[in-house]
Amino acid sequence: MANKNKNPFEDLVMSMREQSIFTPEGRMYMIANAHAYGYEVNNKGVIVDKKGKELDIKDKDYMSITERAKRQARTSVLFEELLDNPMEGN
Repeated sequence: MANKNKNPFEDLVMSMREQSIFTPEGRMYMIANAHAYGYEVNNKGVIVDKKGKELDIKDKDYMSITERAKRQARTSVLFEELLDNPMEGN
């Protein structure tokens, strides 16, 4: 049974927040987690090692970095206005 009190945009907002790690708005989460693993994020938003070599998306560290960044982005305030007033203006 669906939760009638659930905001209709909650799932969409969570997905948008997760994907934001690949954009300038949410890149801070990617950078923070890349640094924690000893990597950098270049100006294209790609995780690279200290020599500038791109980390493969199948690499264990890449997957850990992006999953942690997504988890942190989900708890951010990005797109909060959609959750506060989902039907405002209608």
